[in-house]
Amino acid sequence: MVLTSHSIPSWRPRYSYIIKPIKLINEAMKLNGIENPRVAVQALNPHAEFGNEEKEEIIPAIEEAKKMGINADGPLPCDTSFITAYKNKNHDCIVGMYHDALQSGLKAFGFDRGVTVQGGLPVPITTPSHGTAFDIAGKNKANLEPTLNSFKIALTMAENKLNGQN
Repeated sequence: MVLTSHSIPSWRPRYSYIIKPIKLINEAMKLNGIENPRVAVQALNPHAEFGNEEKEEIIPAIEEAKKMGINADGPLPCDTSFITAYKNKNHDCIVGMYHDALQSGLKAFGFDRGVTVQGGLPVPITTPSHGTAFDIAGKNKANLEPTLNSFKIALTMAENKLNGQN
């Protein structure tokens, strides 16, 4: 999962802000061992039809990604993108236009498994998607599974990078 912005109120997606994350997630998924990642791209507007952003910016970015050999699909409505991508197993990852559109779905479908991967860096950086959980720090209540998943993904990506896969 990768996002193009953390906020939405005065932000309009631009082609360049969309194509970069599509390329980044495709590269990160390949480093994680997925040979031909299926990349879903979320819409900005409800049902992917109530604004011009999809037609003017998002669809051209998806089409350009396809020309580059990236298996990109969309734009998918945010409210059903996780069902399409994960429950129906149609995609391996999602690019979203803003933080909450991605995080709410990720946490609903995999709060105890979700991992955030920072792309475009020389070394893999991964963290559990649930955050730091300061509210339960030192109380022996934490679920280690997200941290272990994060570590496993970082190791896989590092190993594949060392072996020249990308």
